[in-house]
Amino acid sequence: MWDWVSGNKPQFDLVTITPPWIYGPYGADLKSTKHLCESLSLLRSMVDGEGVVPFDFGGYADAREISAAHVLARQVAEAGGQRFWVGQGFQYQSAIDTAKVRVPEL
Repeated sequence: MWDWVSGNKPQFDLVTITPPWIYGPYGADLKSTKHLCESLSLLRSMVDGEGVVPFDFGGYADAREISAAHVLARQVAEAGGQRFWVGQGFQYQSAIDTAKVRVPEL
């Protein structure tokens, strides 16, 4: 996309927002966990006792943070032409420990 913008000189600018794993509330009520997104399916499998996956890249972002970043990219002119990483550190074991305390019925 960066090459296309550079070569075509459109009347708009480009901003990229690069999150790691994305977690957060679904936009609608879940009726089933059968079709969870990949990141939540992975957490679910660990909570179900299938073992904690090895450390991969250690990052996550809340879906609401990603949404806010997109809004800001549109509102702040200086964001044009920039690349943004959105997220923070993450450890699977911490997520599993928290889930077991907050949702023990899992």
